[in-house]
Amino acid sequence: MTASYLRAKQLCRNFHGIGLGLRWEFLDDLLSQQPKEIDFLEFSPENYMGRGGYFPASLERLSHFYPLLSHGLTMSVGSAHLPDEGYFKSLREELKKSRSPIHSDHLSLGQVGPLQLHELLPLPRTPQYVGHVADHIAAIEERLQCPFLIENISSYVDIEAEGMAEVDFITAILERSNSGLLL
Repeated sequence: MTASYLRAKQLCRNFHGIGLGLRWEFLDDLLSQQPKEIDFLEFSPENYMGRGGYFPASLERLSHFYPLLSHGLTMSVGSAHLPDEGYFKSLREELKKSRSPIHSDHLSLGQVGPLQLHELLPLPRTPQYVGHVADHIAAIEERLQCPFLIENISSYVDIEAEGMAEVDFITAILERSNSGLLL
């Protein structure tokens, strides 16, 4: 692990405050008013990757007023395979531009083969999946060269018949991967 990686991981542990999920609907208001009550902004890099124009330029301007934290929408940590290297290259570039010290995404299944489902489907909560997800987290951190956090998903049906209780499943992943949990 590099020194900058360890500094970013420490920042994650100490990061607190009131953040706001950045949405384009109030982007102009943020740029013009820059409320001091907001400690950081969470943005979804997939909305900016490979784009030019107003929105990426606005994100760059906002980065001078607020720390930006990257929270992804499409990593699909529980899928059989992680996204291709092109995705990781674009994501690394976006993290560098935004100066986000971390990246987070959902603890879910969202892709089957090349098909992006655009859903956050729950994972089988088994010891085998603990290892699968922990291995993916290690690969993600290696490719991004920054700490990666997981966020649990909300679900309307508990699938505990799969094995582990949700809290035990998430705890086992966090312990095995030495990752963090986005709350």
